[in-house]
Amino acid sequence: MPLPNPCADKTDRCLNCSSHFNTVRPSLEEAVVTPAFRKAVPDHEDVLADILDCTHLHYHEMHKYERHVGGFTVFRAKKDRIHYVYAIVGSRLILLQAFGNYPAYKAYLEDDKRIIKDCAAYR
Repeated sequence: MPLPNPCADKTDRCLNCSSHFNTVRPSLEEAVVTPAFRKAVPDHEDVLADILDCTHLHYHEMHKYERHVGGFTVFRAKKDRIHYVYAIVGSRLILLQAFGNYPAYKAYLEDDKRIIKDCAAYR
């Protein structure tokens, strides 16, 4: 799905954006939702909109840079105690997984093979 860029016309830096996300945001043209994310978050359009429109003050740690894994830049968004893991490669934002508890989220981040597998179909 093509992506709007609500931050393109803003001259002030968004409070919640990380410098890693700011560098890749202008190049994003498309979003992809994995089946696992779609199953865990039926209203994934709302989550995607919140990630892309980084002006929400209630959205704490919206673009937390995690690391690079297999050519993908992995981020975490957190809202209402849910951890949303997404990756960016080229001009694509890939919504990977959603976790309701921290240990499961942390275990996912430590599993490079799983992240690469989840992202590989959308490269």
